[in-house]
Amino acid sequence: SSLPFCVRFNVPVTRHAATLDTGPVANSYPDGNRTHLFSNHCQYARAAFAPNRRNTLSGFADGLSNTVGLAEVKAYTPRFHDFVSMPNTPPLSAENVSASYTGGSWSAASGHTEWVCGRAIHAGFTSTFAPNTRVLHQQDGVLYDIDVTSSREGRNQTDTTYGVITSRSYHAGIVNVVLMDGAVRSVSSNIDLATWQSLNTKAAGEVVGDF
Repeated sequence: SSLPFCVRFNVPVTRHAATLDTGPVANSYPDGNRTHLFSNHCQYARAAFAPNRRNTLSGFADGLSNTVGLAEVKAYTPRFHDFVSMPNTPPLSAENVSASYTGGSWSAASGHTEWVCGRAIHAGFTSTFAPNTRVLHQQDGVLYDIDVTSSREGRNQTDTTYGVITSRSYHAGIVNVVLMDGAVRSVSSNIDLATWQSLNTKAAGEVVGDF
């Protein structure tokens, strides 16, 4: 789901994580805060789920059938977090992430493992990139497909959390998502990025169409 979710297996595992987004517009990425931004504030959140915020059906103005609630992510994802000098604008491409958006605490296998903690690096995803986009980073001579957050939510009362946390699966060319009306859909890795981002807002007024 784009919100929170721990069972551990020593085999390739996918879990469902929530579309998370909770940032004030003033600090959001220029594309309108499409699930890139997390903070301790929630009044401007645009994704299906956010910390410290209640939802009502009327809040899903784009329609429950046009809003992603949950999507697949890979357990044990390589990750960076607490890179507080991470740029507050989204990377233009996955190729830009390694050079400018990495730093802080590194782990080769701990992203999307501590589901009960509720932080985005474990329990969420962002629509920065389309599903299954490879965000490559070389560490100690090994090439990894990574997730990144600038600061763990709740780490302090001031740092905003920006994230590049990609929905991934072990299926060829798709991820499975759960829409807010309960329908399960397979979404192509080749989905138009604007359509994918629109599916991950709940009341932004986009017309999604077929996907």
